[in-house]
Amino acid sequence: MLFGQPTGKPVTTRFVWEGFRLLQEVHGDVPLTYVYSDQDSYDPLARIDGVDAPEIFWFHCQPNGTPERMTDSEGQVRWEGVNSAWGKLLRESETQVSGYSQNLRMQGQYLDRETGLHYNLFRYYDPDCGRFTQQDPIGLAGGINLYQYAPNALGWVDPWGLSRCKNDWNEFQKKSNKRQFSSRTQASKAYALWKKQDWAALEKFMGDGAWPPNRGFITATKTTLKPGTKVDRYGGWTDADGFHDSGTFISPAGSSFEGRALQQNTLNKPYSVYEVLKPLPVDSGPAIPWFGQPGRGTQYETSEAIEALIENGFLRKI
Repeated sequence: MLFGQPTGKPVTTRFVWEGFRLLQEVHGDVPLTYVYSDQDSYDPLARIDGVDAPEIFWFHCQPNGTPERMTDSEGQVRWEGVNSAWGKLLRESETQVSGYSQNLRMQGQYLDRETGLHYNLFRYYDPDCGRFTQQDPIGLAGGINLYQYAPNALGWVDPWGLSRCKNDWNEFQKKSNKRQFSSRTQASKAYALWKKQDWAALEKFMGDGAWPPNRGFITATKTTLKPGTKVDRYGGWTDADGFHDSGTFISPAGSSFEGRALQQNTLNKPYSVYEVLKPLPVDSGPAIPWFGQPGRGTQYETSEAIEALIENGFLRKI
């Protein structure tokens, strides 16, 4: 292989791994070094070609981490690809990236240009059908579909070819207020601090008085509150028409104020306790330490405002 393409003169390509992540591919004596968005990510950030006079190319990826273009230090597009919904490279521009092919696909995958399959560490992935070519190594313990990649290729990733997981970067962006970040770069910096759980640095980065990203959750899972559950919150107001509350956050009744990580002046707002009357779907998880509070207490977020939940018979104020 020469420049990633077949020629009459063979060139040995070696691959260097950092744990389960591809760190370098070395063509002859020319290393192509990969840099990722953070220390735990498989989302490529840049590729450094060469050593003595290295060229740096920046990845521009889809939300699931699939590269769709690369630019140089001057912002010029040097490679561009069009991908199918399940990661197949449908077409690409003629490579101008040091002459070497761009073979990274969905997170943790490397394109084998001879077969069209993606090397996915523990298995091979076929982008034509969106499935693995080998059975799940743990058999039926991984589910009844032994060849499934993921429920969908946008919100889920499987960097090892073993166990699909939700794309944290997607979830972070979805949960964070779009007005919190002025650019994707700013959002990615906040995401890196959130992943490291460096809460003090994250709060400083967000600015004075800013609310935490990711809807204030360290992690969030979907659950359903059962009828009879008691919850409470600070918030709402009273006018001539009675009490109103457009908030969506609640906590288990009796939770400490400090564990909620709210602004101190929230204590001046009305405090209300509610009983759940019908199964109530919520996002649940510990609160990010914020506003000088230790946080980490359980919080719930509902899909509708408290006022609407009362009106629709899900909650009763007690």
